[in-house]
Amino acid sequence: MVIAYWSNTTITVEGEFPEQLPEDKEQEYIKLAKKGDVNAIERILLENMQSMYRVAYGILRTEEEISDAVSNTVVIVSMVFSTM
Repeated sequence: MVIAYWSNTTITVEGEFPEQLPEDKEQEYIKLAKKGDVNAIERILLENMQSMYRVAYGILRTEEEISDAVSNTVVIVSMVFSTM
């Protein structure tokens, strides 16, 4: 389970992750996210949560460190999108 805090929202991911978006739909979400669309940012983050978790797991070994790393990544990505 990964818990990420973002924009006064707690994102809890456990079990299944969303299906991969088609390339054209992904580009649409990225454009919306750059305009500050919170739903698009959430979708992008959720879609990539499993990959973020896997990378963190490969580097770190405790669930606490992994969760912290993923949460920090979510915060950084949301900050980047909010400044575009």
